[in-house]
Amino acid sequence: MSLKQITILRFSVSIFLTVIIFLIDIIIPYEYLEWLLYVIPILILYRIDNPTYILIELGLIAVLLFAGIIIEPDIDIPLIRNITHRVEGFLTFVIFSFLVFRLNKTLNELKTANIHLEKRSRELADSVRELESFSYSVSHDLRSPLGTISGFIDLLKEDYSGCLDQSGLDYLNVIKVTSSKMIRLINDLLRLSRVSKHAIESKRISLSSLAESIIDDLQKLNRRENMKIIINPDMIINADPNLFGIAISNLINNAWKYTAKKNEPFIEIGKFRKNSQIIFFIKDNGAGFDLSKSRDLFEPFRRYHSDQEFPGTGIGLSIVRRIIERHGGRIWAEAEPGKGATFFFTLDQ
Repeated sequence: MSLKQITILRFSVSIFLTVIIFLIDIIIPYEYLEWLLYVIPILILYRIDNPTYILIELGLIAVLLFAGIIIEPDIDIPLIRNITHRVEGFLTFVIFSFLVFRLNKTLNELKTANIHLEKRSRELADSVRELESFSYSVSHDLRSPLGTISGFIDLLKEDYSGCLDQSGLDYLNVIKVTSSKMIRLINDLLRLSRVSKHAIESKRISLSSLAESIIDDLQKLNRRENMKIIINPDMIINADPNLFGIAISNLINNAWKYTAKKNEPFIEIGKFRKNSQIIFFIKDNGAGFDLSKSRDLFEPFRRYHSDQEFPGTGIGLSIVRRIIERHGGRIWAEAEPGKGATFFFTLDQ
């Protein structure tokens, strides 16, 4: 059926319904109710692009409404009052039609916007998956040759160190350090990629015990007798143990690293309640940073200290943010250069 045939069919149905409603109006006096029924044929024509049909329909309805004065004269009601009554009915019909039109238009606009939003969301999700897959593939493929380079450098130093002068050995050391840094960077990129793909399996875990375990491991690797540690003893959360362990480990390792040059290093891990929300924090008195320059603090490769001051890849906080957000929470920081930093985060508990 062509578009023109559909339009004519809709118009014919509207005319038929208008006549039926007019007969109901004459036979059964329901006051304004039967006049509101005239909205039905208008809605049938609403989707027609040509407004001529709607104007014809509106004109026909106006004629029939006022024709009721002649066809159904009420001898008990004066003519002027009868006319006023019909005018009220017509205005009721016009106002109600306008409201229905506006509502229908708004719903159509919302539907169109939702369809567009869903399409854009799918496109964005596909792009993110492709980017993550590309990042994973490239990182995985790069790690192997870099490991080979690092291994052959060790063999060169072991077997041919006597053939090289000090400058040659220094060059090998630079290559070794640089390749090791690239391997760490690639490992962090792979870890960031895996965080997005890892399925969340929330369990009830003790954040206090997790923090104590991480601190114990750090003390075994690099013992600090003067390090002051405060850990809130009753921090229980619902989170994925593996993913959240990575996040907390990154935050505590950062606090440990940036307090290395302090005479009295201090780290506190705790929580407090603000309104109805529990906020967790990791506080240190380390190097800190300038908050005015930290808008991209949680973006990959953003660093505020040189590699000579504090080694790192600039990926750790990106991993932390992604894990926190995947748990329905958010993370932010407060800091001051030379006076330490505090990282706050919430969870969807």
